[in-house]
Amino acid sequence: MGEESLIQQSFNENNVLYPAIPTNHFWDNQFSLPGEGIVGEDCGKTKMIISCSNDSCEFPRELIPHDCKSPTCPICWPRWCKRATNRATEKIWETLELAKKGIDKGFSVSGVVVSCPESMSEMAYDDLQDQFRKTSKKLKAVGIAATLHLWRYRNDNGEMLEAIPWKEYESHPTAFVRVRSPHWHCWTMGRLIDSDMFFEKTGWIYKKFFSESTNSFQLARNDIWNSVYYALSHTAVSISSTRKRHAMRYYGLFWRSKVVEEVIEWEEVKCPFCNESLHVTYLYDKMALGESMNGLTEVLYRRVVTRIWSIRPKRLHSGAR
Repeated sequence: MGEESLIQQSFNENNVLYPAIPTNHFWDNQFSLPGEGIVGEDCGKTKMIISCSNDSCEFPRELIPHDCKSPTCPICWPRWCKRATNRATEKIWETLELAKKGIDKGFSVSGVVVSCPESMSEMAYDDLQDQFRKTSKKLKAVGIAATLHLWRYRNDNGEMLEAIPWKEYESHPTAFVRVRSPHWHCWTMGRLIDSDMFFEKTGWIYKKFFSESTNSFQLARNDIWNSVYYALSHTAVSISSTRKRHAMRYYGLFWRSKVVEEVIEWEEVKCPFCNESLHVTYLYDKMALGESMNGLTEVLYRRVVTRIWSIRPKRLHSGAR
């Protein structure tokens, strides 16, 4: 079996899909889960080969597949998810660090799931998001990052489940039913209102899935990354051909934070085994100076980006002084 077939087989075996969920079960034909779309013509085929310049080195050749960058591609969606997670984690973490230095050193980030009343489950997307925006203000958080999940799952006993492990789907593919149940996975900054009081005021429910204050642990950047990746792996992905929606939305301080300076540098990548240069061989028609680089081998460089973040001043409402 050739290299291209092996790598495509590997991606097909390891991507985290939901086989019990019919791929035509889209909400208003506008959203799906990641990986529920169509595989691109070149997806999974080897695009580049990374190898060590030292022929006697034990460094294994690394096959880099073509990436269509689509969140709905059954092969490429995990790489989309990693990129989206990297962006969201950086924004959440950098905003937290700025807020702790300039506003309140006691700030921390909590992870919560916010669920709307069942009566709102059939609302149109824009109306639903507008309701969330208004209601989330009553959480009293100074910053919120949120991704919308449109579905939950019921088992044979009718119990509602948040997520189903791959092996359970694989063993019992007809045992679970997907039902419309909008809820948001959120990362909040600042002390939240009590959950019972929030329910009394709004009719909405929130539950924490991690918190420094309640779990007595020191939050690390990787904790945020893991929770964001998990949430984005089964978020509502926009598939509308006329209007695309972002998977992650920001409010408060998270919305006001922005990159004010970006420095890009290129760093030569060294072999972890022998410290010699790594090489990259192109297997596609990358153009440089008007010529195809297909088959060309050159030294591998890594793009290193350093960003400086800032929090924009709060915008005054009309008529405010």
